[in-house]
Amino acid sequence: ASRSSSAHSRWRFMVSPPVDQRGVDRYTAKGILVSIHMASADPVVVDHGGPSSASAKLRNQITDTVRDQLGDAVGPVAAASMEGEHPPLLAAQLRAPDFAGQDVVVAQLFLSPGRHAGPGGDIEKICAASGTRCHRTELVGTHSLAIETLATALREKLRVVHAVALAPVDS
Repeated sequence: ASRSSSAHSRWRFMVSPPVDQRGVDRYTAKGILVSIHMASADPVVVDHGGPSSASAKLRNQITDTVRDQLGDAVGPVAAASMEGEHPPLLAAQLRAPDFAGQDVVVAQLFLSPGRHAGPGGDIEKICAASGTRCHRTELVGTHSLAIETLATALREKLRVVHAVALAPVDS
């Protein structure tokens, strides 16, 4: 696919209902673009994964939105998880024909470093062992708008909980 530097615009995608989407979407897509311009690479959007089909659906929605927003600036855009019942796992995705041995931007949908993300984490180890030239984005949680996005979601959830707690009880 051709790459274009004209793909800079505002990006939106769902983080978790009913989270306000400002911030994480722009930051993730912008981080991918910065890495692509540096490495001429295609992205893999990776999350923690797990047994929840809702989590996999969200990861796939984010990947679809990144693909739509970046358009011609990238080639294939893929989703992956670190673990769980909803493939592909990152190690398998990096071996896929579109990515194996290539430059790949690994867009890390993680709030903070831990077992999977960050220095010495599983993502770093999988990338090193893959034979793929990985360029990892910063973690989503390092962006200043992450706090605003999480605070908005918390306020919304607290409003709902508060409204339920104050609702009259039928006797």
